Amino acid sequence: MSKLLEESVGFNEAQETAIEAGPGIFKVLAGPGSGKTAVLVERYKRLCKFGFYPVCLTFTKAAANEMKERSGGGNFRTIHSMAYHFLRTLCVPSSGFVVPPLDELVSHATEILWRSPHPFKYVMIDEAQDCSAKDWDFISLLSSNIFAVGDAMQCQPAGTKVLCLDKKGSGRTSGTFKEVDIATLRDGDQVLSWTHHEQRVYQVPRKISVASRQYEGTLLTIRCGGKETSVTPDHKMWVRFSRHAFEAKPYFVYLMYRSDRGFRIGISHFRRASGSNQLGNRLSQENAERLWILKVVDTRSEAEMWEEILSLQYQIPESVFNADNCARKTEDQVSTIFLSVPRRGGFKCLEEFGLLFDSPLLAREQANPEFNARNHKFRGYFRTSACNVLAEVMELPLPQTNKSAAISGIISTPFSGKVYSLDVEKDHTYVADGLVVGNCLYGFRNSKPELFLHMENMFPETKTLYLGQNYRSTQKIVEFCKEIAPIRGALLEKMCSQNENGEPVSMLSFDHNVAEAEFVIHRARELEQAGDKDSAVLARTNKQLEVFIKLHASEHLDLKTIHAAKGQEWDNVFVIGTQQGLMPFKDGDIDEEARILFVAASRAKKRLTLTRYGTQSRLVLGPGRFS
Repeated sequence: MSKLLEESVGFNEAQETAIEAGPGIFKVLAGPGSGKTAVLVERYKRLCKFGFYPVCLTFTKAAANEMKERSGGGNFRTIHSMAYHFLRTLCVPSSGFVVPPLDELVSHATEILWRSPHPFKYVMIDEAQDCSAKDWDFISLLSSNIFAVGDAMQCQPAGTKVLCLDKKGSGRTSGTFKEVDIATLRDGDQVLSWTHHEQRVYQVPRKISVASRQYEGTLLTIRCGGKETSVTPDHKMWVRFSRHAFEAKPYFVYLMYRSDRGFRIGISHFRRASGSNQLGNRLSQENAERLWILKVVDTRSEAEMWEEILSLQYQIPESVFNADNCARKTEDQVSTIFLSVPRRGGFKCLEEFGLLFDSPLLAREQANPEFNARNHKFRGYFRTSACNVLAEVMELPLPQTNKSAAISGIISTPFSGKVYSLDVEKDHTYVADGLVVGNCLYGFRNSKPELFLHMENMFPETKTLYLGQNYRSTQKIVEFCKEIAPIRGALLEKMCSQNENGEPVSMLSFDHNVAEAEFVIHRARELEQAGDKDSAVLARTNKQLEVFIKLHASEHLDLKTIHAAKGQEWDNVFVIGTQQGLMPFKDGDIDEEARILFVAASRAKKRLTLTRYGTQSRLVLGPGRFS
């Protein structure tokens, strides 16, 4: 065992492999919520501890400051800041140094570094998919040991309809707009945008920059006002809590993080209809850094129930972070509580709820200068990642003045294919599928994600690492999910489970839907009598569940549509109606239908049963089912 590995606290095997990687060139493909920032910070701290002092490069001051704070200081910079540093220190003073334009900083610094390359033993890059060709030229001269981490950008898939300028107006008229497939847009095209300050769309067209890349991960389909659009989990959205939420004052079960303590679970709610932010106050009172909402419920007793369930399920303390907020414990006692619990439970909780460590709903001002948790009131629109959007209690703006609609549902599905990102000038918003969405957090700067994805073309000795692991299901269920998955490639190959081997997946046929329902209910009762009460029926449509309701199945089973199963899991899952005509639908897109079945199957932890009362679905026939 290496010295670095001996220092391990709270990281899974894939994270440890990345953290302790030695000299060389490494490409780290990180899935959403895989803790890539935590890995970068921990690797930086360990290298420093053993006498190496690397530099870590990113693209925003906020990101650099956050990592510097989490590591207790260090050499964290933006790429432009590092380029400026070398120009200032290596240029001859008598040459009359003049700062070049921002877009030329990196090129000038690269020319200077050719004289004396590799000034650092190690260099690390965050968000490496956003590097341009010029950035990579610069990075290659900083060190011979490169550790590049990248993940999915904020993107939308082909087929997304964007309101784009059709005909220019004359005089003061702005022109007309039409819906255009996002895949057909090009740099310089003009789109309709929305401003959160005035809560209206501007009829003045805004120019865009376009980027695309291959993406393999989760897409969130957000339904609102009779429309829907699909985005990656970290896509930025402008949302607000609805008037109904302020009046109903629901309770929130939240997950909170502080770097010196770890994770904790708690509850809170809106105390006033005016929108006072009790969540932000709690974050500030405990000097916490990040907060996510796990569940929204109606009553305090239900919130306390889920708080205890999730605390036990993920081994996350309920204790507050500060002794002065808890008179019954001393500071040492509070510290002992959090030191005795590994942090992996918090990361697992985020992963299984589809949330991202690097994209919390609330963050302390030090971690995100754009957001002051204590002062934020939630009374108007605020920007957050799509994974934090909550159905029923939040609203999206519509492309009309002062108009919004409640979010009626959110569907999470696996996706593999090309996705597209727009950078819109000034307002940084656009209209997609009739709904207002944000664009990327900053401009693309001529980023070339394919250079990161194929680093071996620049550096033949590149080694590829992956961050991602299934903590939920048995090995048998994971193998079945890999077989039916509508995607292929390295990420799918890395799907694995360290849980027990488990029971084989069952596939059963019945004469009609009543017989199917009667068997499922009977089997659920047997499991309940054996002490295993955690069972669910997942159906393609609500209509399929009607027979279960008539048979009072809800006494023994959770009844859910597959679309409503986001972020949930059960020991025993029964996926009903796995026959041609229902799954897939007769006229349904086969890839989309396969993703839906994949989502359903991957909800199971111990036992998975697929039932039908017709011709077996081609989706479960194994290889060649799509041919």
